[in-house]
Amino acid sequence: MDRIRADEPPYEELVKEVYALFGACMYLGQVLEVGLSILLTTLETAKSASPTKGTFDRLLQKHQVYTFGRLIERISKHDVVSSELACTLKEALATRNRLAHHYFRENCFELQTVAGCRKLLGELHGLHEELATIDKEQERIRTRVLKKIDVSVETYLGNEREEMESLLKAAHHLSDYVET
Repeated sequence: MDRIRADEPPYEELVKEVYALFGACMYLGQVLEVGLSILLTTLETAKSASPTKGTFDRLLQKHQVYTFGRLIERISKHDVVSSELACTLKEALATRNRLAHHYFRENCFELQTVAGCRKLLGELHGLHEELATIDKEQERIRTRVLKKIDVSVETYLGNEREEMESLLKAAHHLSDYVET
């Protein structure tokens, strides 16, 4: 079996793996941003004079257009978010922004060698783990807030499932009009 030298051009599957892991990191960044809009909505619904589904829906629509940075700023004003978590969220924002705006420009030459691709994969694995950990923390906070306003997590997740099923049905219906 031939050994691949680290300075050789990478094989196609290795480059695809870099792009796939990059995509997974970007996806987690977006999941975190959406999760923060839901957390902010949950916090503000809980503090409203009328904590109803209508209030939640109205606030969510408003919060979904906020930038990641604005979401962090608004969430940080609530007492459920520690200053440490607020700092961690800001770091996650910087990570997401670097990925979205600079990552491949900074690393364009790394994609040209096996060693460079392996370096990128190592870094991306670390970023993926970091973003996933932060997302789990904001989920824990959201669960605490839901309990505080007496909404079971099962009910909340049930609502999310209903919405997802509705979206899937709509997507399936639209696929009837797409030529294959």
